[in-house]
Amino acid sequence: MDVPNAVLASTPACWLLRSGEKWHGFDDLPDGYAMLDPIKVTITCPGLNAQGEMNDFGIPAPVVSKYLDTQRIIPARNGDYNILILFALGSTQGKWNTLIDLLMMFKYHHDENTPLASVLPLVYDSAPCYRDIGLGDLCRAIHQSNIELNIAQLSDLACSAKTVPVLSPSQAYEALVADQTELVKVADIRNRTLGVMITPYPPGIPLIMPGEQIISESQAISDYLVALQIFGQRFPGFEHELQGVETDENGFFWVRCIKRSQ
Repeated sequence: MDVPNAVLASTPACWLLRSGEKWHGFDDLPDGYAMLDPIKVTITCPGLNAQGEMNDFGIPAPVVSKYLDTQRIIPARNGDYNILILFALGSTQGKWNTLIDLLMMFKYHHDENTPLASVLPLVYDSAPCYRDIGLGDLCRAIHQSNIELNIAQLSDLACSAKTVPVLSPSQAYEALVADQTELVKVADIRNRTLGVMITPYPPGIPLIMPGEQIISESQAISDYLVALQIFGQRFPGFEHELQGVETDENGFFWVRCIKRSQ
């Protein structure tokens, strides 16, 4: 639908997210609860729809983001299949056109399966697994791993999982600074009390707070972290951003938990 710029600039209702509309994927939104920011643009990539369902074909956003980075366009943040671009109030149509042109060039290199050495030289040089493959090959491999590891569904389940508070955050912090914590592999953190907060970006919302414990009902948190660990081991340089998780030289995730004797 074409809407005059004057209407878009003066009518907040144009930017509201409404309950029942499938395009945004949020159910049962209260009236006036959320609206789009008109200077923040989200580019959605094929592979995952608004209802969280994976498609057979996909172009992972981190690959697109790295390509844009080589062309001196730095996205604010990206998820698995979306890219957030920030525009200033004074952004011109020329800047928009530059972004669109680069996205079209990405599509060309994807369809031609241009060797990574040409389009993503830093990725090509970072690990032997990227030798002798093209941009299309990389997108297909990452997308298939996302499907295999069930990352999208595990992310949703992990963000809604219920944990058990054992200590207050301040008590957990006191244990942390008193050296009363130990590193535990993410696969083994069930029934352990965490000494740190774990926050993936995006969405930037804590999965679990210091002093909380993962139980059977919140196993999805541990499963999600293990899936991200495996993904990062398969695709060096495309690791997910995680706060509160330590990574060793082999790509295994470790989390600080309260020592059992405490």
